Amino acid sequence: MTEKMNLKEIEKKAYRFTFQDGIYDIMFGVLLVSFALAPILREVIGLGYILFLVIPAPLILTLGKRYITVPRIGIVKFGLNRQVAHKKLVIISVILVIITLILLMMTITKTFPGTLGTMLDGYAVPLIIGISTIIGMGVFAYIKDFPHLWIYGLII
Repeated sequence: MTEKMNLKEIEKKAYRFTFQDGIYDIMFGVLLVSFALAPILREVIGLGYILFLVIPAPLILTLGKRYITVPRIGIVKFGLNRQVAHKKLVIISVILVIITLILLMMTITKTFPGTLGTMLDGYAVPLIIGISTIIGMGVFAYIKDFPHLWIYGLII
């Protein structure tokens, strides 16, 4: 039984399998619930509500992978192409976060150029977060080869 094995295809299947544990789905579900509760939390605790948007999702991903997925499946070290793609993803993530923070600071300080600030008055922050999320999730979906991220980006 001499079957020719394609290592690239096996690596691709193993890589896609890392997203099938459901941890990412749980993380994005918690993120969506956090966004839904944000207006209520903002009224109750003020600006501290931002912590409830930022902390739970990455915490679920980190702990879920460490204590659920890795003990059951193990750790796989992927090839050079996947490692380079991951580094690109980190760089793009940092750039998107910086751009979003700059735009949010411009919104808070009301320093949008020209009439853009008055046109977006109360909708600037949700619009900035929405656009950066769609762009970020689209780039992540393409680089990570994880099609669900397109859908999550549009939902968020």
